[in-house]
Amino acid sequence: VCRLLREKKNIKFYKCEIEKLFELANNKKIVFSSEHLAFNFSLQGIDSELKYSRLAELFSGHGINILLVKRNPISLIRSLYKEYLKLGYDREYKELLKWLITFKDRNFLYDLNTNIKIEQLHNHFSSANITVLNLNLLIENVDINLNNKISEWLGVDNVNLEIKNCNTSLSSDQISSVLAYNKLTNYG
Repeated sequence: VCRLLREKKNIKFYKCEIEKLFELANNKKIVFSSEHLAFNFSLQGIDSELKYSRLAELFSGHGINILLVKRNPISLIRSLYKEYLKLGYDREYKELLKWLITFKDRNFLYDLNTNIKIEQLHNHFSSANITVLNLNLLIENVDINLNNKISEWLGVDNVNLEIKNCNTSLSSDQISSVLAYNKLTNYG
């Protein structure tokens, strides 16, 4: 799926592979999940409108449903900053913000606008096939809300799966320590 999104080569091959996947699934639910479907994380990425157009083409003939989870943009930027630090980023948070604003034409700043995403999705998919959930509401009581909403969206019985956070966020103290370490370490 990701290759087709980047390059529109061999569409017949990819459509054939998707057909095989649906046959193997034998009427079971198939889920594709990736932040890359809504975000352009690198300069090599393509914009969301083109991604959604290609997804619609790739899955034409299949009743696909889209789930978009909205998140507060400031909260998301703070979270991404902490993830960048884990990857070796060596700049202060305010520098990330300055970069986002200064180079908004070539980074993911516009991707934070969920209203644009929803409009783009409506250009390619039926409103009945698009569900938008608010992350803040889902995590208020994560075991109940997330299980209920995802089960409902998938059209399956809720089996109340245990939900774990395997990617804990850095604390304020950890941010300072990791940032100091990253400034001393050459990752290039």
